[in-house]
Amino acid sequence: MPTVVQLAGLGALSLYLISAWATDLSYRFLGTKPYISVVTGILVFLCFIISGKALAALRTTTGKLWFALGIWMLLSIVFSRWRGGSFALMKEYFPKQHLLPLYMAAFSVTVSNCRTLLRAITVGGFFMLASCILFGAADESGRFTIPTNMWLNGPNDLAMQILLFLGFALFWIRQSNRVGRVAGTILMAGGFYFMPKTGSRGGMISALVLVALWIFFSKKRIQMIAAAVTVGAAVLLVTPMQTIQRLTTLTADEQTANTEEQQKAVSSQLERQHLLQAALGYMVRYPVFGIGPGEFPDAIWEDGKKEGVHEASLGPHNTYAQIGAECGIPGLAMFALAILATIRSSYRLYRATADKPDQTLVAAVSFSCFLLMVAFAIDLFFHHVAYSGNIGVILGVWICVENATTRAGIEIPAKEQSA
Repeated sequence: MPTVVQLAGLGALSLYLISAWATDLSYRFLGTKPYISVVTGILVFLCFIISGKALAALRTTTGKLWFALGIWMLLSIVFSRWRGGSFALMKEYFPKQHLLPLYMAAFSVTVSNCRTLLRAITVGGFFMLASCILFGAADESGRFTIPTNMWLNGPNDLAMQILLFLGFALFWIRQSNRVGRVAGTILMAGGFYFMPKTGSRGGMISALVLVALWIFFSKKRIQMIAAAVTVGAAVLLVTPMQTIQRLTTLTADEQTANTEEQQKAVSSQLERQHLLQAALGYMVRYPVFGIGPGEFPDAIWEDGKKEGVHEASLGPHNTYAQIGAECGIPGLAMFALAILATIRSSYRLYRATADKPDQTLVAAVSFSCFLLMVAFAIDLFFHHVAYSGNIGVILGVWICVENATTRAGIEIPAKEQSA
């Protein structure tokens, strides 16, 4: 059973996970910032230190890899092109985002504790939907975003946030509780309504993979396919044609780009290819510690200036390339292995508990983590988010489940069970 300190930490962490959304809405409607994230962040860290379980995440392979990645990122500051910039980035990212899985593991002793965290994340999802409905708008290119939200003023950022909530909405849909199923259905419907509007090709591909896997593992595949086709048709009807053209333009070249939207898509594609090549080049030239956390945009601009070429100060639009370029190949290996370890172990636990009536909660959480991790692993090829908290949230939930089930005597099979 969790101690008083762990329960206090769990409550503070639950509030911390929704604090950004609550602060944003409070500022809009009340004109003041309640500083929830500051207060809860301090409480979370204090409870984490005195809980006696600060290293609980290291009982899992995922936790060990994630912790090692954090240490490697900190070491990369020493070899950064601009140590001050890398230090400023890590000072914000490391305690607030990278340590999230460790916080979660320290406070979540039981699977029910994991469900508490999922409830907080789901509340954040409804705050996001409220922001989309009340403040969302199309930018100059017609892509949907929340322009006044500093975290979601980019369409790709919003799409990735929607993807996160889609996966956890699936958890609630699989619950026997009617309120949970209704909440999950609303959140998923809202997510699929706004996702295409963002025009994020990576987000859409990842969301479609999530749905495809959901259908594949469902016992009611025919009904699921029919529902997916119906929902998909409805979404297409309310999605602007300009956005649909962008989403369907994946491999066009300059000769076949006939419309203005296709030309923009081709231009974006060529820019991404150039940035990816530059990131791979840095990875080869600085293979151990990279060019420093957060330094890719400055490095490509500075190197271009030296060669007399104007380079936009942008990220590489690929998280794997971003980590490899900025933290070296060892950092990339730790990051990729943490993702693969989560996919493998969550899948195995799901298969081991899927048909056990007394393990429906474990099966639902494992299934959500499996689908989300696969979807995010794909989306990371399209967007650079190495220093955001979304991946940490998914990994943290899984680490909590893995630790909690181990304490309960539920073992993850060493090999996948046959179908």
